[in-house]
Parts: sequence; structure tokens; C-alpha cells
Amino acid sequence: MKKLLTLFRQAIAITHTAFPFILVYFAVGETFLEANAQLVWLRTLTVLSPVQVVGANLIRVGSLLLMVAAVAAKIALFPGIYAGIVRLAAGEEMGVRVRDFWQDCRGFWKVTGLAGFSYLAVCMIAGRLFFSGEYQRLAVYAVFEVALFFFLADWMIRKRYGLMPGRGRFPVMALLVIAFVSLANAFLGRFWVLFPGSARVMSQAAILAAGYIHVFGFSLAALAMADRYKDLPRSFDHKKELYLVSPIWMGLLSRFISNFARFYPPAFAVLRALTPPDYHVRDLDYLTWRSGYYRPGKLVAITCFTINSYQAYKVAKEFKKAGSCVVMGGPHVTCNADEALEFCDSVVLGEAESVWAQVISDYEAGSLKKIYEGKPLADFWAVGRQAFGDLPFWMTSFMLETTRGCKYACEFCAIPGLAGSGLRHRPMEDVLAQVLKIKRSGHNPVFTDNNIFGDPVYAKELFRRLAPLKISWSGSCSIDIADDAEALGLAKQSGCDVLLVGYEIVSGSPEAAGKFSYAARYLELSRKLKRAGIKIKAHFILGFDSDDLRYFFKMIRFIFRLNPEYAVISFLTPLPGTRLWKRLLGQSRITNLNWQAYDLGHLVFKHPRLGGFELTVFNLLRHPIHFFGSTLGRWHLFWLLAVLLFFK
Repeated sequence: MKKLLTLFRQAIAITHTAFPFILVYFAVGETFLEANAQLVWLRTLTVLSPVQVVGANLIRVGSLLLMVAAVAAKIALFPGIYAGIVRLAAGEEMGVRVRDFWQDCRGFWKVTGLAGFSYLAVCMIAGRLFFSGEYQRLAVYAVFEVALFFFLADWMIRKRYGLMPGRGRFPVMALLVIAFVSLANAFLGRFWVLFPGSARVMSQAAILAAGYIHVFGFSLAALAMADRYKDLPRSFDHKKELYLVSPIWMGLLSRFISNFARFYPPAFAVLRALTPPDYHVRDLDYLTWRSGYYRPGKLVAITCFTINSYQAYKVAKEFKKAGSCVVMGGPHVTCNADEALEFCDSVVLGEAESVWAQVISDYEAGSLKKIYEGKPLADFWAVGRQAFGDLPFWMTSFMLETTRGCKYACEFCAIPGLAGSGLRHRPMEDVLAQVLKIKRSGHNPVFTDNNIFGDPVYAKELFRRLAPLKISWSGSCSIDIADDAEALGLAKQSGCDVLLVGYEIVSGSPEAAGKFSYAARYLELSRKLKRAGIKIKAHFILGFDSDDLRYFFKMIRFIFRLNPEYAVISFLTPLPGTRLWKRLLGQSRITNLNWQAYDLGHLVFKHPRLGGFELTVFNLLRHPIHFFGSTLGRWHLFWLLAVLLFFK
């Protein structure tokens, strides 16, 4: 019984971790339910005009297609759900990853689909021939679902990990619990059949509950079968193990979105390339943290920005409590070393390339220093170059940089303090090799430079070298590229599709100096970009001392005239380490030291012209500006309305 309770608790933990799978289950079930509801509604119609008959037939065809789509989605997606749960149960992974999910869908769909069809066929034949009552059929579904769970769990474990059939005792008690769970799942899954007159929301709640129970039941089966393979736990027990951690940020919405759309943190790619090959590296990026993740005897490297530093400190504290060694780095830690050292063993300030080898050496010798100061290396790419090139493309695709640094020194920007003054170039052959690697993967390169036109001479040569590759790429760039006809033409010939332009201000602002000296020509230069066929993602900042409500409306008018692909307005935020932070702190104008508020969506300092009313207006209009003031935003609005109308 004690063993069963342990499995029960572990299955609940896996179910909560695998919550995205429950949402997939719900989406498929809700689609099928919606299609069935439309068909039921059509049966209630009696006298119809010829036009209504045509409309009813179109609805009927659409509903049948939806039902087919739901079945196809189940065949295509459920293998990824089951295999993902097996990964969690076996201890291979600690969280759910979209990349692994799609890989498992492709790898296991044939056998899982065949097993699913066999399950449905047997249930239907047995239900029709031997049982007449609906509740008796539910019992049949439950019995065969138990068999399906154990078969798939055992087969996936053996297939994935190359193990011979397990020889441990068969989990009879777990089988009985899963049988009860499957019965409950069958009841909830057929709720709309058993109670056809029930409220729609009740049927939707039943589908969601069925998804939870379904995932829990398979988790319990996977844990029980994994327990029979005595060699399995040792498969993931590594003497030298590095945990790379990038904590979640931006609250509950980010927790939800991160389960479906994650990119590999660039810092992870750098540390992987710098870490000795005898270390097993485990990525913990944007997970919803649970107590089971904190394990002893690990080297834990945590990177964070200001906005997620609170969560990073919490994670660091728990890892230290569990008996692991914690090293922190990143922009926020670089500027707040003493604060970070209250929660970790050591900090890396600045870039890691120059000190990470020393950190590993000192950790293994048990003599880790409190502070390691990373110096900006002129040949930063030479360190770990071969190892970086050997990483799979999905690890390096968001670390496609050609230069480090920026030619501007904006007061509000953290780059000058982190990357040093001036620009450092990566060898162009390395850049082209990485671009080709990304191209071969079937993806479009995204350059992560702060400004790909930081060095016009280097940029033009890069564009010339990219042109023969026939790719489509995007990146960040300053607007002055449009003032150089040669550079603009070369950029388009090289495959430039989208550029993120930091406009920050609009014409007439007193801030128009330095980077903003082109403000009076923004529309003219932007039209040149568009005529060249390059789409614009525009970023603006509100909160300079001269800004007021009138200026905000002027900014909105400019965005509508610009009509970019995407538009974002952020608050001026004094990030620690910037010259803006030092100036406002010296003027005693910082009003909020809660780092979670430093998300570019809150005004955290005393402003001479923006008060409560102005901030309310801004917060009310910032999202409508995205929806109505940009091309991509209008598409988002269209699809949002379409989905709402369909599921009304």
C-alpha cells in the first residue's frame, strides 16, 4: 500500500506538470463536441426554405469535417502525450517541451494509432454484441483502456530506452486503481451522451475533467511499468550534472504561453559549448517549478533579467537548501552582485566566455569563489567554437549573432554596460556556417544582434555573402540603414524580410539627438524600407521627461501612418546598471524597487507630466494600438473574433 501511495503522489505530480497535455485533450474533445452539437441542432429543424437547406447542408458538411479533424488530431497528437508522460515517469525529463512533443508524435504515431483503432474496434464490437446498456458499455471501455494504457506504457519504455521486458512484479494494485480511474474517465467522456439535455458548460467541464483523469491514469500506468525496469533509474543518474535554469517571468500568462512556445535561451547555448563533455547538461527553461526539481549534488547555473530575478532567487534558494551548488549570472546579477549572493554560492559578472572554465575547475576542486568577473573578449567566439558548432540547430538558432556591442550609447539601454564600448565582430565564415545549418533545418535565420547595421562596412559584406544562400532572414536594426541606398539594396538581396526598428520617439520630441537624430525623417526612411519590400516591427518608448498625454496621442497617430507589421509601446524603464538608473536614483525619483514591475509595462519612477489619469489612458489604449495600428495585429484580431464566433 505504501508503494501504491508513492506512485499515486508521483502520478499527481506528473499530471500537473503535463497540464499542457490536458489542454490538448480538451481542445480535441471540445472540437468533437461542438461538431456534434451542430449536427444535433440540425436535426431539430423542420420546415426549411431552399436557401436554408443549402445553409444547413453546409453546416452539416462543416461539422462532419470537424469531427474528422478531431479524430485525426487525436491520432496525430496523442502519441506525443503518451510518450511525454513516459519521459516524465522514467525521469528523463523534468518538464514538458514542445520540441519533444512533436518529435514523439512523429516517432510513435503508427503503433499508437493502430493500438487506438484496435481499442475502439474491440470496444464497439463487444459493446454492440454482448452489452446493450450504456453503463455496461462504459465498463467495457474502462477495461480495455486499462489494457491499452499498460501496453503503450510498456512498449514505449522498451522502444525508447532499448530495454528488455521488465521482470519485476506486475502492479496489481495499481491496475485496480487505474481501472477505477478509467471508468470515471469513460463516464465523463460520454457525459454528453448520457445526459444530452445538460448545459453546454457541464459537458465542457466533463471533457476537461476527463482529460485530467486520462493523463493521471496513464501517468500511473507509466510509473508502475517503469518500476518493473530496475535498470531504468540508473540510466539518468549522472555523477557530473549541470542544470541550466532560466526562470519564468511575467506571471500566469507567461506560464501558460511558455508551455506551447519556448525558444532556447542564448545563455544556455553558450554555457553548453563551454562546459566539459563529461557533464550531463539538463535544461530547465521556463518551467512551473515543483519541489521534485530540487535535487542535491548538482551544479546549477541560473541566468536572469531584472523582471524574473525574484523567481530566480527563489529557485536558487531552494537548490541550495537541497544541497546543490548555485552559480548565478545575467544582466541583473551583473549589476546587483551583492543582492544575488544572498541566495547563491557564486556569481558571474558580465560575459561567461572568459571565466566559465575557471568556474567549473573551482567547483570540482571545492574552492568556488564568490565573484567571477567576465571580461569582454575581442575573440569571444573562439572560446568553445567547435562545441558550439556541434550543437543542434534548435539550441543555437536564437544565438545567431554577428557582432556584440552597439554603436549607440542610449541612456536607458543596458547593452553598453554589459558588452562594453565599441563593436566586436564574429568571423564571417562562422556566421555563414551557422546560417547554412539553420537553412538545412528548414527554418529562417533570426539574427540576435542588437543592431545588425552597427558596423555598416561589416554589414554590407555580410549581406553580399548571404545573397547567394537564397534565405529569408529577420533581425534588429537602426533606421539609418534606409538612409544608405547601397546597404538597403544589399539587405533586400540577401533575403531580409523583417526588421525590428527601435524608433522609441516620434518627430517633435526634445529627445531627438544621437540615435534619435533621424526622428524628423522617420516616415520618409520607413517608406524606403517598405518600398524595398522589408516589413517593419516598430518599438516605441513613453516616459521621457518631456512626454505628456498630447505626445502620446501624437505617437498613436504616427503608428497609424507608419502601419508597421507589429507595434509595441513600452514605458521608459530604468534598468539597474544603466545611466538612466543612476541618474534617477541620484535624483531620488525611483518609486518602485519591486523587480517584477520592471517589465516595461509599469512606470517605476516619478514623472513630471504623467500622472494617474495619463497612465490609465495609456494602459487602456496600448493593446488596441497593437490590434488596430499594425498589420499583424489586425490579423490577430480577425482570428480572435473568428474563434469567438465559432465557440459562441
